[in-house]
Amino acid sequence: MVQSKSAPLWYWPNILSLDTAVIAIVWQYLVARSLHIEIDIYQSIVLGLSIWLVYVADRFVDGYHLEYNKNKISYRHSFCINHRRTIFVIWLLVLTINLYLAHSKLSLIHLLSGYGLLFFCLIYFIVNQVLKSSSQRYKFPKEILVATIFSLGIFVFLIDLNQLNYWDFLKSYVPILLLCLLNCFYISVWEFNSEIKQEQNFHSFNKTVRTKLSNIIAIINIVLSYLLILDSKNIYGQFLGIALIISTLSLLLLNNYKYHFENETLHVLGDYILMSPVLFILSESIIHKMLLI
Repeated sequence: MVQSKSAPLWYWPNILSLDTAVIAIVWQYLVARSLHIEIDIYQSIVLGLSIWLVYVADRFVDGYHLEYNKNKISYRHSFCINHRRTIFVIWLLVLTINLYLAHSKLSLIHLLSGYGLLFFCLIYFIVNQVLKSSSQRYKFPKEILVATIFSLGIFVFLIDLNQLNYWDFLKSYVPILLLCLLNCFYISVWEFNSEIKQEQNFHSFNKTVRTKLSNIIAIINIVLSYLLILDSKNIYGQFLGIALIISTLSLLLLNNYKYHFENETLHVLGDYILMSPVLFILSESIIHKMLLI
């Protein structure tokens, strides 16, 4: 058993991998609203459960690499190591529920799209774990692949090949992809010198390149998000652009003050920053009133 001090209460959504599921669901909801696409509760549930399953599986396997590390490991990995059997049972139960909902509630096109993304995710997962176990160092575009898979997950149930407007899709997808990439790059920079990061035997770019790329991505994303606001056909599209700008600027600000926080605190805050759509979802009643004026 790995010993660690008690985690702050506000860390627990991250420790339990709930934050990433919520992030995917709230962006899916806001994008769907902006594109006039109807989504039902089951599409959101399957998306959230799928994201949770992937992240828990990744941390579960990571635990075997980190279990005998004498240095400090993260709260999230420590929790997985200390409660491995319980987490595995819950994971299997959630997997069963998710498969049932996916096959009974999703359309065939969405089911096939989901399995296609799952296949891509499994390939990444296998390569990722193989490289972690290797004694050699490799250049592996981990951040790019994670951002791509996560952002595609947000859109996977929003794609209708018969009614797909590629311009509307791209002008929403690209800023969200860049935001996810910015989050991944910053987290990799923040954790670069940590004991956890040193356990990994691969990287995408060196720290300096990732920092410079992050700043460029942030500027590009702010511009694209502003253009999205100007080109939006409804108020939800405008709120999507505003949410993107809020999250991008917040990540820039957090990175500017990174030396005031511990690495894991930065990681948790970096994920919370991606929840900006919650601000607009919670105030939806106000939006309805504005639409009626």
